[in-house]
Amino acid sequence: MEKVLFLKGEFVEKIWGGKRLKKDFPYQFESENIGEYWAISAMKDFPSKILNGKYKGENLGFLYKNHKEIFGNEKKEKFPLLIKLIDAGDDLSIQVHPDDDMAKKENSYGKSECWYILNEDEASIIYGLKTDDKNKALKMIDNKKWEELLNVEKSIKGDFFKVPAGMVHAIKKGSLILEIQQASDLTYRLYDYDRVDKNGNKRDLHLEKSKEAIKCLDTEKTHENLEEKMEILYDNEYFTVKK
Repeated sequence: MEKVLFLKGEFVEKIWGGKRLKKDFPYQFESENIGEYWAISAMKDFPSKILNGKYKGENLGFLYKNHKEIFGNEKKEKFPLLIKLIDAGDDLSIQVHPDDDMAKKENSYGKSECWYILNEDEASIIYGLKTDDKNKALKMIDNKKWEELLNVEKSIKGDFFKVPAGMVHAIKKGSLILEIQQASDLTYRLYDYDRVDKNGNKRDLHLEKSKEAIKCLDTEKTHENLEEKMEILYDNEYFTVKK
């Protein structure tokens, strides 16, 4: 039996990144725009590195591919999880992720995720739509009627949100979030506030793919403050979250 393996994650710059990953955690980095810490990742671009034992210096993707026995009964071809800390110094884009069937067209997995809220001060998120009529939603997107379309929820430490593939969503300024998700970085942006990057360029939007991916899922709250509870929070074929 292998001893516990410790991992070193990767910091990822984002146009909306903040400073709380350095302030609230013992992390050191120089950039002023770190938006994400990919803590457990076998993704090609930002893989976690193994810090100890006979696999020291290898990355998690290599270990999963070549020594799957370490991971118990897991049979999936690729490591199925990506776990991040997200620091929103500004609003993230309004976006949606495809399900597995749609993602196959891009040789990827779909992306269902969930959020455990860490921010002590109240913030908010965009969480689904105000309508369950997809045709109506698509017309509102075409006419950029965002306030009429988007459902906004308050969020504070201890809240938990399921974000299945097909749900329109966005993390807003002031949020600090632990995100557990399928191992995919496939995101379709609907709207990005017309902002520009350091080179003066707007980020790409993916309107047609977004509109195809959208599912008008039930916007009934799937969270509550969980500070004193132990239960299964989210269970799908890729991961189970318990608290």
